[in-house]
Amino acid sequence: MLAGLLLLVTLAVHTRTEPVHAADPAPAASYRLDATVDLTKASVKATERVTFRNVVGVPLDTVVFQVAANTMGAFTLSSVTIDGQSVNVALDGSLLEIALARPLTPGGSTDIEIAYVLAVPNEPGRLTATARGMALGYWFPLLAVHRGE
Repeated sequence: MLAGLLLLVTLAVHTRTEPVHAADPAPAASYRLDATVDLTKASVKATERVTFRNVVGVPLDTVVFQVAANTMGAFTLSSVTIDGQSVNVALDGSLLEIALARPLTPGGSTDIEIAYVLAVPNEPGRLTATARGMALGYWFPLLAVHRGE
């Protein structure tokens, strides 16, 4: 019994007391949205900042966003920058494809800024304006899922 008690005291003395942290990588993407809503004009002027980390395992030449509001005729793109530099973009239907100045290597990250205006429709749906307010479903561009090449 005394030997067991002595073993417990020895273990307690040699037990690590500082916290142990798991290797916690940054998220693949983080979004910050700054928006000005004009209820009388049923419009939203927004700037979206996305910090994106390449977690797909291959270098990326482009970054693609889904822009549901564009398919409703509610989205007007003002500008796009990557790391503060203007870039070429293609907006076709719900896809906004942003060309990178140089490939983004696996594990690399970049800062994307998208400025746009929404003319919120007054038709029933997830993105709508009424006399009493707005429903802003699917109102901002979201990174698309990477599917192969």
